[in-house]
Amino acid sequence: MIFTIGLKCPDCVDHSLTAAAEREILIRGDADPDAVPNEHAHLREAISPWFRHGEYCTIEIDTEAKTARVVPVS
Repeated sequence: MIFTIGLKCPDCVDHSLTAAAEREILIRGDADPDAVPNEHAHLREAISPWFRHGEYCTIEIDTEAKTARVVPVS
């Protein structure tokens, strides 16, 4: 059986992007005060093929193949 699950979690996505941006800035050693917001915006753009409006995500589950995939935004 194949079915989809729709997820909407703006806070989860935002917190994850902020944490990833902060880690990247720390690794780079960037002291620019705008570095985290700029990196956050870059990451938000990078996930846009899979997250509509930065918060909606659809996962397709195939129980026979035992797989799950994120459905690209159409």
